[in-house]
Amino acid sequence: MDQTTVALALVLAGLGAYVVACKGGGESTASTARPHASALPDRDPQLAKRLVEEEGALLLDVRTNFEWEADHLEGATLIPVQELKGRLGEVQKATGGDEDEPIVVYCRSGSRAAKAKQILLDAGYTKVTNVGGIDDYPR
Repeated sequence: MDQTTVALALVLAGLGAYVVACKGGGESTASTARPHASALPDRDPQLAKRLVEEEGALLLDVRTNFEWEADHLEGATLIPVQELKGRLGEVQKATGGDEDEPIVVYCRSGSRAAKAKQILLDAGYTKVTNVGGIDDYPR
């Protein structure tokens, strides 16, 4: 083979590998079914409050039952982050089955809310924001 033929073969092999990688080898998974392009920015208390008050966003507390009993935001729904994957049906019911309905998540500091946001995005929800901690939400 001459150099041109070898170069062309390498380009075609690379292109083939790229196409297979982009298609995921023909396999489909829930986490790749929908892009997360519409995910909302985090740590924006004014956005979170507007979403809840004006757009009817689901306000999701992902702390523990103990923390909830001590204090929680009015109108919030409690689903501890460690239970969220198993309780996605409750989120679906609360959003009317619309994965484009906004969801605002919070915890004590924002760490568990970040995990919850990723779980929701992986489940197909597109408009999820982590406001951070309970004290970050404007009351």
